[in-house]
Amino acid sequence: MVTIKSENERVQEVRKRLGMTLEKFGQRLGVTKVAISNIEKGHRNVTEQMRKSICREYNVNELWLMSGQGEMFVADEVKHLEIIENYFKSLGFSMEYNVTKWHFENPDE
Repeated sequence: MVTIKSENERVQEVRKRLGMTLEKFGQRLGVTKVAISNIEKGHRNVTEQMRKSICREYNVNELWLMSGQGEMFVADEVKHLEIIENYFKSLGFSMEYNVTKWHFENPDE
């Protein structure tokens, strides 16, 4: 049996894929960890503003977030690099684009 995930569950999927806590994920969106938890548990709906913020801050494909269709993240290489860079920034690390790009293009080195 195929389980159809809700938009709320997809928010949780994004956060977990990024390896972020509720608190870190919410900070970038300007909300508390309780707000994110309520969304993920389905106690609150994903508002249009929250959807736009998630897509902008984490380079999430809006169509995927709303419907589950397509890829989770915007697929071009620059967006992937931004996702990686933003994740490390959320952990307090500073990264240079060229270093990130080199590691992304040379994963075995």
